[in-house]
Amino acid sequence: MGQAKKKGESISKQEYIKCYHSAETPTAEKEAPNKDQINKALEIALDTRKFEIELYWKRTAYFVLFIGAIFVGYYNVFSNSKSHWASLFIAALGFLLSLLWYMANRGSKFWQENWEAHIEELSTYLGTPIFGIIKSRKDPMRKVMGHYPFSVSKVNQMVSLIITISWFLTFIKDSFIFNENDKQIIKKVIANCSFLDAIFIFLQDNILGRIIIGFIFLIIIIFLGFVICRLCKGFAAKKLDKEDSINYFWNYSSELKLDNTSSANDEDQKENELMTLEQYNQLPYDYAHCPGTHCEKASQCLRHTAYTMLKTGGREQYMVVNSNVIADTQSCPFFDPNSKERFAWGISRIYDNVRVADLSDIRQNLIYTFGRTAYYRIKRKERVLTESEQKEIRDIFTDMGYDGSAIEFDSYEEQYPTLMRTYKRV
Repeated sequence: MGQAKKKGESISKQEYIKCYHSAETPTAEKEAPNKDQINKALEIALDTRKFEIELYWKRTAYFVLFIGAIFVGYYNVFSNSKSHWASLFIAALGFLLSLLWYMANRGSKFWQENWEAHIEELSTYLGTPIFGIIKSRKDPMRKVMGHYPFSVSKVNQMVSLIITISWFLTFIKDSFIFNENDKQIIKKVIANCSFLDAIFIFLQDNILGRIIIGFIFLIIIIFLGFVICRLCKGFAAKKLDKEDSINYFWNYSSELKLDNTSSANDEDQKENELMTLEQYNQLPYDYAHCPGTHCEKASQCLRHTAYTMLKTGGREQYMVVNSNVIADTQSCPFFDPNSKERFAWGISRIYDNVRVADLSDIRQNLIYTFGRTAYYRIKRKERVLTESEQKEIRDIFTDMGYDGSAIEFDSYEEQYPTLMRTYKRV
C-alpha cells in the first residue's frame, strides 16, 4: 500500500521521487518510478524557472518606473517649496512602494529557488545534473577587473532594500522638520531659552503640535508597512522548514498517493547503509532506542534502527524513548539521522600547492577558526573533521585565491556521527 499525504504534510527528499508515478500504469515491484513522468516534470520545472526569472526582471522594471516617477514628483515639490503635506504624502507613497518592491524581490527569489530545487532532484535522478556542475572561479574578489560569482538577484534585492530605507528616512525627515523657519526656531530654543520659554515658543509657533503629528504619522506608516507584510504573505509562508530532512510539502486539497516501490539500486544502497552488530555495540549504553510507533520518520532515525537491532542479538537492557510525551505538532527532540557522514583525517596535504607568502596567513586563519588546541589535534590526527568543517577549510583556501574544491585530506572515513562523536572525539 502506498502512503498518502494530506494538504500541508511534509515531503522528505527520500519521498520526493515517489510522488511521480502514473495512476494508470503503476510501477511494479523492483521497478524504478515512472521516468516519463519524471522527464515531464523536469521539463515543466525548467520552463517555469525560465518564466519566473523573466517575471522577476519585468517586476523590477515595473517598480523602478513607478518609484522613479514618485522621486521626480517629490523633487519637484521639495525644490519649489510647495505644500509640505504633499511632500510628506509622496515620501510615504515612495516608502510603501519600495517596500512592496523589496517584498516582490524576495518572493520571486523564493519561487526561483523552489523550481531550482525541483530541477536538482529530478535531473540528478535522471543522471543529467547540469545545474549542479559549476565552473570554478579563477579570480579572487579583490581582483577588480576579474570575474566573480556575485548573485545578481541579491544585488537587485539589496538595491530595493537601500531605496526602501532611503524613503523611510526621507519620510522621518519630512515628518519632523517642516521648513527652514522651523529649523531656526529649534536652534534658538536650544541655544538661548529656558525650559518654560521653550514650551512657550513651541506652542506659539505650533512646533510641538507638528512634532506630535510627526510621531503619529511615523507610527501609522510603520503600522501600514507591517500590515502590508502580513497581507502579502503567500501560502508557502505558512510552512516553515525547521527540520533538515524535510524539504517540501503537499499543497493540493486531494491526497497524494506515494509510490512505495523502489529500484534495485535503492535496495542495494539501503543494504549497504544498514547498521552492523559491531556498530550497534559501539553505541553508548545510555543511548535511547525508539520503537518508532506512529512516527513517519522512523525509517530515517538511528534510534529506531538501534531498536530493530535488538532482534539480532542486541543488549539485554537498554534505554527507550517515551513516544507518548512527544507532541505530534512539534519535531522530535530525540531525532538522530540514520545516515553516515564522510569524515576526514589529517591535514598534511592541504598545504602542498600553497605559495610561501600565503602559508602563514592560511595557517593563522585555520587556527583562528578551530582554535590552537583543536588545530594541532587535527594535525596529529587525534580529531576528525566533519563535512561542514571540511567545507570551512576549503572556503578559507578559496578566499585566499586558491581552488578550494581541489583540497584533499589525508584519509576519509564514512561513519555515523553519533559513533564518531562517542569514540573518535569529533
